[in-house]
Amino acid sequence: MPALYAVRALALALAESPAAAAKTNRRPRLQSNAIDIGLAIEAQDGIIVPIIRNADKASLADLTTKYEELVSLGRARRISPEMQSGGIAAVSNFGTFGVEWGTPIPLPIRP
Repeated sequence: MPALYAVRALALALAESPAAAAKTNRRPRLQSNAIDIGLAIEAQDGIIVPIIRNADKASLADLTTKYEELVSLGRARRISPEMQSGGIAAVSNFGTFGVEWGTPIPLPIRP
Protein backbone atom coordinates (compact mmCIF):
# COMPACT_ATOMS: atom_id res chain seq x y z
CA MET A 1 0.00 0.00 0.00
CA PRO A 2 2.61 2.55 -1.04
CA ALA A 3 -0.16 5.00 -1.96
CA LEU A 4 -0.87 5.42 1.75
CA TYR A 5 2.58 6.90 2.27
CA ALA A 6 1.74 9.43 -0.45
CA VAL A 7 -1.63 10.18 1.19
CA ARG A 8 0.01 10.69 4.57
CA ALA A 9 2.80 12.89 3.15
CA LEU A 10 0.35 14.98 1.13
CA ALA A 11 -2.00 15.42 4.10
CA LEU A 12 0.81 16.52 6.40
CA ALA A 13 2.20 18.92 3.79
CA LEU A 14 -1.22 20.49 3.21
CA ALA A 15 -1.77 20.83 6.96
CA GLU A 16 1.53 22.72 7.24
CA SER A 17 0.70 24.99 4.29
CA PRO A 18 -2.90 26.16 4.66
CA ALA A 19 -2.78 28.27 1.48
CA ALA A 20 -2.19 25.10 -0.54
CA ALA A 21 -5.23 23.50 1.08
CA ALA A 22 -7.69 26.13 -0.19
CA LYS A 23 -10.56 25.35 -2.54
CA THR A 24 -10.48 27.43 -5.71
CA ASN A 25 -13.72 26.42 -7.42
CA ARG A 26 -15.48 29.54 -6.08
CA ARG A 27 -14.57 33.17 -5.62
CA PRO A 28 -13.14 34.18 -3.22
CA ARG A 29 -10.83 31.28 -2.50
CA LEU A 30 -12.16 29.20 0.40
CA GLN A 31 -9.84 27.93 3.07
CA SER A 32 -10.51 24.29 3.88
CA ASN A 33 -11.35 23.39 7.46
CA ALA A 34 -10.18 19.81 7.04
CA ILE A 35 -7.56 17.91 5.08
CA ASP A 36 -9.76 15.44 3.19
CA ILE A 37 -7.83 13.45 0.58
CA GLY A 38 -9.36 11.47 -2.29
CA LEU A 39 -7.89 8.11 -3.08
CA ALA A 40 -8.45 6.81 -6.62
CA ILE A 41 -9.25 3.11 -6.57
CA GLU A 42 -10.13 0.70 -9.33
CA ALA A 43 -13.78 -0.32 -9.27
CA GLN A 44 -15.46 -2.95 -11.40
CA ASP A 45 -16.21 -0.55 -14.26
CA GLY A 46 -13.65 2.25 -13.80
CA ILE A 47 -12.11 4.55 -11.22
CA ILE A 48 -13.90 5.74 -8.08
CA VAL A 49 -12.48 8.34 -5.68
CA PRO A 50 -13.68 8.03 -2.08
CA ILE A 51 -12.46 10.60 0.42
CA ILE A 52 -10.34 9.92 3.50
CA ARG A 53 -11.56 12.53 5.98
CA ASN A 54 -9.07 14.38 8.20
CA ALA A 55 -6.18 12.45 6.69
CA ASP A 56 -3.64 14.73 8.38
CA LYS A 57 -4.83 13.60 11.81
CA ALA A 58 -4.83 9.87 11.01
CA SER A 59 -1.95 7.56 11.82
CA LEU A 60 -0.61 5.24 9.14
CA ALA A 61 -2.45 2.37 10.86
CA ASP A 62 -5.72 4.35 10.77
CA LEU A 63 -5.15 5.19 7.09
CA THR A 64 -4.58 1.51 6.34
CA THR A 65 -7.85 0.52 8.02
CA LYS A 66 -9.80 3.27 6.25
CA TYR A 67 -8.14 2.42 2.91
CA GLU A 68 -9.10 -1.25 3.16
CA GLU A 69 -12.68 -0.31 4.04
CA LEU A 70 -12.96 2.17 1.15
CA VAL A 71 -11.43 -0.25 -1.37
CA SER A 72 -13.90 -2.94 -0.34
CA LEU A 73 -16.88 -0.58 -0.55
CA GLY A 74 -15.62 0.99 -3.79
CA ARG A 75 -15.13 -2.27 -5.61
CA ALA A 76 -18.64 -3.29 -4.56
CA ARG A 77 -19.89 0.12 -5.84
CA ARG A 78 -21.26 0.90 -2.37
CA ILE A 79 -19.64 4.33 -2.02
CA SER A 80 -22.24 7.02 -1.33
CA PRO A 81 -22.09 10.50 -2.92
CA GLU A 82 -21.16 11.95 0.49
CA MET A 83 -18.16 9.61 0.63
CA GLN A 84 -16.91 11.08 -2.69
CA SER A 85 -17.40 14.78 -2.12
CA GLY A 86 -15.49 17.57 -0.44
CA GLY A 87 -11.91 16.43 -0.96
CA ILE A 88 -9.20 19.03 -1.51
CA ALA A 89 -6.63 16.76 -3.20
CA ALA A 90 -6.44 13.24 -4.62
CA VAL A 91 -3.82 10.51 -4.94
CA SER A 92 -3.76 7.82 -7.61
CA ASN A 93 -1.31 5.04 -8.42
CA PHE A 94 -0.96 4.20 -12.09
CA GLY A 95 2.18 2.14 -11.55
CA THR A 96 0.09 -0.98 -11.09
CA PHE A 97 -0.98 -0.66 -14.74
CA GLY A 98 2.60 -0.54 -16.02
CA VAL A 99 2.39 3.07 -17.19
CA GLU A 100 4.45 6.10 -16.23
CA TRP A 101 1.59 8.59 -15.90
CA GLY A 102 -2.16 8.85 -16.27
CA THR A 103 -5.19 10.99 -15.63
CA PRO A 104 -7.96 9.39 -13.57
CA ILE A 105 -11.49 10.08 -14.74
CA PRO A 106 -13.77 9.23 -11.80
CA LEU A 107 -17.07 7.50 -12.37
CA PRO A 108 -20.16 9.68 -11.92
CA ILE A 109 -21.52 9.85 -8.41
CA ARG A 110 -24.69 7.78 -8.17
CA PRO A 111 -27.43 8.99 -5.81
